[in-house]
Amino acid sequence: SRRNIVRDLVSAFVRSLLYRMYRGVDHGSIFFREMIEPIPAVRKMHVELTQPVLDGLLGIVARIAGEAADQDLVRSCVFSIMGQCFFYSPLHLRHMKSDPDFDFSDRQLDEIAAVVTRFSLGGIREIMAVQKKEVFL
Repeated sequence: SRRNIVRDLVSAFVRSLLYRMYRGVDHGSIFFREMIEPIPAVRKMHVELTQPVLDGLLGIVARIAGEAADQDLVRSCVFSIMGQCFFYSPLHLRHMKSDPDFDFSDRQLDEIAAVVTRFSLGGIREIMAVQKKEVFL
C-alpha cells in the first residue's frame, strides 16, 4: 500500500542517516561544536555533505505532503526529522548524561530509526491535516 511505501521510504532514509552519523566520523559532535565556535571548514562540509541529505529528505517529505503543501511547513518537517537524529549525538548524550550505557549498536540505532520514523510520520500527518491537505498516510 502507499502508506507502507511512504513509511519504508522515511524509515530507510532515517536509518541510513543515523548509521552515517554515528558510524565513523561523529558529524553530530562536529555540528554541535560548530554552533558554539563556527569555523569555515564546517560550512564547506555542510555544502558537500549535509545539503544533499537535506535535499533528499525534502523530496521525501514533499512527496508525502503533496504538491499543494506549504513549502515552509515541509521544510520545518525536514528540520524536525534532522533534529531528532542529531539529538542522539554522542556529545549530546554525554553532556545530558541521559544514558551512559548507550553504545550506538545496530539494535539501538534501529530502535531510534523506528521511533523517529513513527514520530515523524505522525507529525507530518497532523501538520498536513491542520493545513487541510490530503495526505495518504
